[in-house]
Amino acid sequence: MKKSQITIFIVLGIVVMIIFGLVFFIQRQTSDIVLEKKINKIYGDFLSSTGMKEYVSNCLERSTKDAIKLAALQGGKIYDYQVKGGYNITSNNETIPFNYTGINPNGTIYNVSYGIKAPNRSSPLYPSYEDYPYSGPLVDDPYNLLLTDYDSVFALKEEDPYHFHSLTSLCNFYGSNYWDIANATSTCETTVLTNYSIQEYLKYFIFNKTKKCVNFPQFRSQTKYNISEGNITGFVLIGNDDLFVNIKYPIIISIEGKPPITKFLEFTSRPKIRLKKVHELGMHLIGCFARGNIPKADANNIFFDITKNDSHDCFGDNDLRNQPCILDGMKVNKIRDYYLGNPIYDYLPKHYHYSDLINITDNNSIIDGKPLTFLFAVENRAPALNFTPDITINKNSEIEFFALDPDEDDLTYSINSNDFTPKGGGKFEAPSTTDSYDVMINVSDNEGLYDYQHLTITVS
Repeated sequence: MKKSQITIFIVLGIVVMIIFGLVFFIQRQTSDIVLEKKINKIYGDFLSSTGMKEYVSNCLERSTKDAIKLAALQGGKIYDYQVKGGYNITSNNETIPFNYTGINPNGTIYNVSYGIKAPNRSSPLYPSYEDYPYSGPLVDDPYNLLLTDYDSVFALKEEDPYHFHSLTSLCNFYGSNYWDIANATSTCETTVLTNYSIQEYLKYFIFNKTKKCVNFPQFRSQTKYNISEGNITGFVLIGNDDLFVNIKYPIIISIEGKPPITKFLEFTSRPKIRLKKVHELGMHLIGCFARGNIPKADANNIFFDITKNDSHDCFGDNDLRNQPCILDGMKVNKIRDYYLGNPIYDYLPKHYHYSDLINITDNNSIIDGKPLTFLFAVENRAPALNFTPDITINKNSEIEFFALDPDEDDLTYSINSNDFTPKGGGKFEAPSTTDSYDVMINVSDNEGLYDYQHLTITVS
């Protein structure tokens, strides 16, 4: 056979293979189109006949509201007994059980986490009694007086370098609010590299409750085809005045002899809740931030009253400081010594009976007809006695000592000398004889936490 004839046969073979390939491809494409149309019809009939879209949408709305309410009432945390992935409570001393109904003993109990933990006074970072809270008299701007890296004298500084405060951070650093833009990596003021953030807790709870809320077997029973559900995916984005929740609900349709095809239902919920602004208010009232960003607030200013004062160091619309943190509609209240006198909590150490609850409400953020309530606990802290130098006073004259408590608790003053007569508050009457007295002045709160100072009083 000649070489030219072999070439012709090769070309014919290639042409035949191409033709067969085209035929197979067209048949496959046609089959896929037919299958896609069939799947789409099954999918459309399933949705229209079951009302599933409306049902899932309602479940998402309900789950979102419940998640926000739960996290806010518990200081930003949702616990692992409430949703998988939540925070694990390891000690009874970590939270304050709070009865939302107040008087109903069968009311729902919420575990309120701490926003302020008391510093350890035995720590070498903590000032001695003679110097507490810092050397010299009490001032309203102690930051410049501190020579150590201990940025706060009235609140525990967390050891985590990415989490300087006890109050739960608002966002995950690489979560939905992350923006890969220079100098604007997140729209949340407080972030954490772990999953221990309000944003993550909300996501876990919303996804989990939405899936549980949807009774999928009920919908599946209404079709003759094999239809199943997949795992919900999505995100929670926290805005200044709202939250945006997006979920994708997968519907898996299987036809015998064909690979399953997944269709996605997409839902959104956008409640007008100022969770971000309420959380920022809490953070600024606490005032425990990283060095270089220290507002004059409860963590380091003995004169700051968390229920009456506004630190005025929040960001405004133009991202400028010196803006009010308490916005229209917001109120701050304190429930003092929440455990005290309740026999249910007798098993707890005495110290925790004197913890307070801070209650931030926002009348511009309504859930089920009630304003958003954000709670966090404050561990009782020791009072601070104003430094008094050695003094000389006249016989029978009055001397007054001054002290403040970071929790605004009532204080009791005492002096270890019977020669001085208590006159109420921090006032004492000097003796009628001239002499020098080496005394110790003590001030304590109702729990018995105290501060003291030694000084010499000369009566002339």
